[in-house]
Amino acid sequence: MQIEFTFTLLKKCYDACIHTAIETCGQVPWNHFVAVLPYLDWIFFDLKHINPDLHKSATGSDNQRILNNAKQLAHNFQGRLIYRIPLIPGFNNQPTHLHDMAEFIKSTGRHEINILPLHHWGREKYAKLQYPYLADQYAIPTEKQLKEAQSIFNSYQLKCYIGSDTPF
Repeated sequence: MQIEFTFTLLKKCYDACIHTAIETCGQVPWNHFVAVLPYLDWIFFDLKHINPDLHKSATGSDNQRILNNAKQLAHNFQGRLIYRIPLIPGFNNQPTHLHDMAEFIKSTGRHEINILPLHHWGREKYAKLQYPYLADQYAIPTEKQLKEAQSIFNSYQLKCYIGSDTPF
């Protein structure tokens, strides 16, 4: 959304030997990534759903650009790329979805994923902005659900971290 600012900030940090990272949902034109890749050490890339219809129903946009960017980054970015999945029971924690997601990640040649359990910490922010908070319908995942998802990803030889239990 603010590529000129992002480019300038990342370049200045990189030139000053400050490690750089971005967290993105990937819904940006590819040329925005191309502009900043030389100044990045890490990319945290959110993947919410592989199914384009379910992705669109939850986010308002399809995921074609997101998945294409994920593949392009995996191929073109020399730094550490870690996929992140916000685990949302009833939306994306079904075993079939998790297997599809694992297959997609494996196909990119990258091997790290971070499962982020759904939380409702932003509920009050939505209220203050007078926006509807649509995630109330989803429960926070249980420890068992998180471990089951981790087990699926690990079965694909993907290193799967849960929440803040990460080496980064």
